Amino acid sequence: MNQIATSTQRELAEKDKFRQQMKGQSEAFCEALIGSNIPPEKFQRVVATAVMTDTNILFADRKSLMEATMRAAQDGLLPDKREGAFVLFKNRVQWMPMIGGIIKKIHQSGDISLITAKVVYGGDTYRTWVDDEGEHVLYEPAEEPDHNVIRQVFAMAKTKDGTLYVEALTTRDIEKIRSVSRSGEKGPWKDWWEEMAKKSAIRRLAKRLPLSSDIHDLIQRDNEMYDLSRAPEPRQSVMARFRASATPQIEMDRGEGFDIDHITRETGTLTSEDAEQVSSASPSLADEGDGADPAPETPSTVATESEPAEAADQAEEASTEQASTPEASHGDEAGASSAVNPQTYAAMTECIDRLLGAATDTSGGDVEKRKEKVEKFAAAWCNELPDHTAFVDKCKDTALRIAEKPAERAKAEEYLKAKLPEVEA
Repeated sequence: MNQIATSTQRELAEKDKFRQQMKGQSEAFCEALIGSNIPPEKFQRVVATAVMTDTNILFADRKSLMEATMRAAQDGLLPDKREGAFVLFKNRVQWMPMIGGIIKKIHQSGDISLITAKVVYGGDTYRTWVDDEGEHVLYEPAEEPDHNVIRQVFAMAKTKDGTLYVEALTTRDIEKIRSVSRSGEKGPWKDWWEEMAKKSAIRRLAKRLPLSSDIHDLIQRDNEMYDLSRAPEPRQSVMARFRASATPQIEMDRGEGFDIDHITRETGTLTSEDAEQVSSASPSLADEGDGADPAPETPSTVATESEPAEAADQAEEASTEQASTPEASHGDEAGASSAVNPQTYAAMTECIDRLLGAATDTSGGDVEKRKEKVEKFAAAWCNELPDHTAFVDKCKDTALRIAEKPAERAKAEEYLKAKLPEVEA
């Protein structure tokens, strides 16, 4: 009985302490909420409700709670579990904007005329495609959808000039994202899986939208809740896939730039007729017009069915010899270099998204204007990643090529992400 009374007294004391701290911060909250259309009194009332009804938040690290509250005020969102929520991680409180808050802020920015995200259930009518007129989506919810079947999650946005952007994620994509979340088995991912799935689609889509830096910062606000060191295993190298499948394939030259036909040759199975065509193929795009000396010839990596191991060994020896030269070492820097920390890995991934986004943003003007934007972005990313300028150059060269073929973005992104280094353990 005494223990219950002591616990109640402690909780009342903590609540009273929190109220006093909120009063002390009233002026700061009013200042942060300017321009948000949220009355300070309402904001403090919603914060108090969120804290008082969750003892885990109430007894968590108080400094982090006040910082999270101030961050919510600066974002102009309410911690009501619709616009945003307080999330606990290792006894520290983290402010996390939710899907409702993100959509609200994007609408308020005035850059986008329509933005939404939907979960496609069994029985829904749904199709998304890309053609020479841009991106399209057809969606109509069923009258009685099967909520036990989740087919896809997609986000869609339309700019003021009528350009449509669509980003679709499979359940496998969503689970990959959840798997690197520090709270993947609890909290929002456990209680509001659909909302977190839609938010993931919005986050992915937002990287391509013409939004202000403030909105991008808001969308990326909860990056600290993702542990990239636990990211899914990186894509296997061409040689590893060759040995695993024992199917004739050709290794991609590390020095060459993005080329649709080359990607097809790299990932596809070669027939004897294809092999003859590849052996007489023209120089890579990276060598065109730059006056560089042609790359040294290396033994073919195309193996016959009777000698797959011998051909693979020859190819590996050739790539090892080539890597020992200064030119090849520079190519490695742009490709699979030594492991990097999670922050650098995240920055390199964002570099890919931003440069390809600039190259394929058809609302940003004609091809030449998109290329100018890519050049400017690349210069900024060279400053951001001074130790990985060769990688940034690779991203820039690829982006400049697909500026003329925006529909090829997916293949370009796959190509560049295969060049990402591993994450330090």
